[in-house]
Amino acid sequence: MNKKVKIKEFKYNAANWNILEDPYTQFFYEQNLSQFWRPEDISLQSDLHVWEKLTPE
Repeated sequence: MNKKVKIKEFKYNAANWNILEDPYTQFFYEQNLSQFWRPEDISLQSDLHVWEKLTPE
């Protein structure tokens, strides 16, 4: 039972977010970033004292 398995090769090009290719690329990038809470968008400084009091339980 020595069957040869044929695997298809795919070539992918990675996105380089440092180079603006078209207006849609920038829109897509900003839309994706809006899905995350970034440190520059929301300050968590006021929560630090609460986090320090948390126990492992």
